[in-house]
Amino acid sequence: MPEYYPMPMFVKLPVKDIVKAANWYQDKLGFQKLYTFNDQSGSPIMMHIRRERYQDLMLIQDKHASAGSSVVINLLVKDIAAIAEKTEEQSIVSPPAQKPWQAVEMTLKDLDGHKLTLTEPKPNGESFQDVMTKVK
Repeated sequence: MPEYYPMPMFVKLPVKDIVKAANWYQDKLGFQKLYTFNDQSGSPIMMHIRRERYQDLMLIQDKHASAGSSVVINLLVKDIAAIAEKTEEQSIVSPPAQKPWQAVEMTLKDLDGHKLTLTEPKPNGESFQDVMTKVK
């Protein structure tokens, strides 16, 4: 049974096809569907999905949805290589690459064009504090 808790912050994403979008997030990124709100005709209008604790998204049905270019959602993951392997090439904006902040990152676009950066920690023996001190 999923855990329900007050969320201090979450993201709402307008999507053109809520079922297709939810399936993409589930199949590619490992999100789980928690619940769906339907309109009076029984069509889904909002779906709450979660990957891990505090990685919640609210998919909002909007036939006129368009993604902006100024917001990128970042998710901490443990399996970036496996995600890259099962993600179609046209969804990958930038492939997995080592970053100087002790992480491997990859950026994707979902079916509606929303950008997501996946970050997998890859410590190199230095403490995070030491890395941050060097870049100040």
